[in-house]
Amino acid sequence: MKFKALYHKFLYNTITKLELEKLMQHFKNESEASLKHEINEVFQSNQNQAKPINEQHLERLRLQIIHKIEKDQIVIQETQQFIIPIYLRVAAVLVLIGLAAYLFYPKTQNINPIEPGKNVALLEISGKKIPLDDERESEIYKQAGISIIHHKNGSITYHINEGADSTEIVALQTIRTPKGGQYKVTLSDGTKVMLNSASRLYFPAGFRGNTRSIKLDGEAYFEVAHQPKRPFIVDVNGMQVKVLGTKFNVSNYPEDKGIKTTLLEGSVAIDYPGNHKTNLLKPNQQALFNKGGLTISDVNTEESAAWTNNLFLFNNVPFDVVMQKLARWYNIEVDYESLPKRNLYVKINRNVEMQKVLEMISLTTDVKFKFEGRKLSIAQ
Repeated sequence: MKFKALYHKFLYNTITKLELEKLMQHFKNESEASLKHEINEVFQSNQNQAKPINEQHLERLRLQIIHKIEKDQIVIQETQQFIIPIYLRVAAVLVLIGLAAYLFYPKTQNINPIEPGKNVALLEISGKKIPLDDERESEIYKQAGISIIHHKNGSITYHINEGADSTEIVALQTIRTPKGGQYKVTLSDGTKVMLNSASRLYFPAGFRGNTRSIKLDGEAYFEVAHQPKRPFIVDVNGMQVKVLGTKFNVSNYPEDKGIKTTLLEGSVAIDYPGNHKTNLLKPNQQALFNKGGLTISDVNTEESAAWTNNLFLFNNVPFDVVMQKLARWYNIEVDYESLPKRNLYVKINRNVEMQKVLEMISLTTDVKFKFEGRKLSIAQ
């Protein structure tokens, strides 16, 4: 039986056990892009369907998939194989089921839509405060040999001109993003930094001496310019990440329960007060530093860096952690006491209205939301 027929029977709860196994195997063997294309064809052929999909049945489908994920994890761990690819593929199916529900069900009309975050920040330099957005292309600062160019894509670039004042160059300046904001900075050495919401970066206009040192509060993604003789050092609340040239993400939000450093490319060393050994990270590893010390584990780096590609990507993440990240991006308040104790699988664009994200969560779980102004809680 072809995929379209199997998936149609899957949605409408007429599939047999044998057919379900065939469909699950197809989910595992196909790429996510291929699955999206195939399921989109199912959507197109069902646009005029009068028969609605039962929401309770969709919930049963979700639970079946979660059970399948847990079963696959156990089997694969026993055979000591790498678990991430199958885990992600099956988790991606959850997203596709959510998308199916989202397309088949009528949408809630939003009177006051909650808009997503945008490129906005505030630069503080030499006693001046310069608002940043993504509206214009211009030189926003030129003084003492320091030039800052503002770009329309929500970024600024630093240039140090010949004969620049050395005192002005090394003076620390700050760029900070509010809740509902993000921004990109290209430092004078060519290092690219992307700041997430409610974050702050302290850095000099130019680097002097044997190191390139900056400080971070919040979360940022780094693509460090390679300079073998001058390591790049990121200080996060006393912990230091030392690199020569690499791509990594650092996060120090409350829900992180410490400082998370995730390495995508290259190599970094983690140092902290009282440390007496070299702690090196390899690509696809994450270091968590907190009061309990430093732990290093293998991770799927796609999830940590998803926000830099305008995506929310949560694979088996606690409900309250997901909501903290949504609250920061959409600049809302959340009644965390009302949240259920469960984990979520979510993949959706960060540039959509918040109501669309909540609709996807509601349609793949039994959770309903309500707003009172900009405060979100669970509807009882």
